Amino acid sequence: MDSIPTSGEMVLDEIIKITGAPTVTPTRSQRENARCPTDLDQVYDLTITLLQYGANPNINISTTEPMICHSQSSVFLKKSSNLVMYYYVQLLIRKEELLVEPEQRFKRLIQLYYLAMEHNQLHQCLKILYTQTSLVPMKPCLAGVLRELYTRPRTLKQICRVIVYRALGRRTAQNVNKLPLPPILKDYILNFHP
Repeated sequence: MDSIPTSGEMVLDEIIKITGAPTVTPTRSQRENARCPTDLDQVYDLTITLLQYGANPNINISTTEPMICHSQSSVFLKKSSNLVMYYYVQLLIRKEELLVEPEQRFKRLIQLYYLAMEHNQLHQCLKILYTQTSLVPMKPCLAGVLRELYTRPRTLKQICRVIVYRALGRRTAQNVNKLPLPPILKDYILNFHP
């Protein structure tokens, strides 16, 4: 059953038409085409804007290439599907030039998804990525970020923000000012500060 597109999804669809991205994923084309760490600043700004206007940080992306699976008695092909955060980390593994700068701009986008995603999806994604740190060669700075996020639970304040974010229909830019909260809390909810 298809759902009615949100305003964030409509904005996302327009961006995808402009950039020519093959699937509906927040800033996928821009992430894949990032040539240097400063490009990640623009990807971060666009991603946070999409999240503020209703884009789903928990979206599963299906790849076009099937994955070989096997059970006790058969081998079959299955479409692979993972979260946006997972694909971003896979991109970082392939594009190590994005990891070498001292400011570690790549980390901001991982933390943004960490702060915006629902608990179950986040934990599932981090578990897979944490397991990969020992199986797939990757830079120590990336492995360290993944290890830290997997082993450190979110604070109560961060968990409450995810609940408020969901209650506002993930449209914080449009609805946060309707909340009877002090401006500093509204800013915290809107901008996903750690």
